[in-house]
Amino acid sequence: IDVDKTLAFLAKRTHFNVEHDMDVIFTEGNEISNSLHKPFLSQYKHLFLCLDIDLGGLLIAKNIASLLPNTSFDFLIPDDISSRLERVVEVKPSDYLDKVINAGRSHPELKLAVKLIKDSRKTLEQESYLYDY
Repeated sequence: IDVDKTLAFLAKRTHFNVEHDMDVIFTEGNEISNSLHKPFLSQYKHLFLCLDIDLGGLLIAKNIASLLPNTSFDFLIPDDISSRLERVVEVKPSDYLDKVINAGRSHPELKLAVKLIKDSRKTLEQESYLYDY
């Protein structure tokens, strides 16, 4: 992942403000929510999560919220997400959508992502944010 491109995208397409000091943490899959990372992650009061808009991304956010109950977070969603989802061809089956709804049930921060997936029946990899359409 290209940090500069990612930050430029987030500044342009989300409410994330890149004008302040920050740490950028890249991880693979659900590794970030491993309990061994709790002491490190607990030093942050707020996290901005740039994750896939899919079941995996929702589960990672849910796991982080469970690991860090005193840390608030934003699940970043680009302002042009509807047009991005329109270009996705694959439609998810209803059993997948049930899992998405269940994953976001107890976390209001995930409500918009759940609604987007449920309404469009589509998902999106966050890596696609780096490509202009």
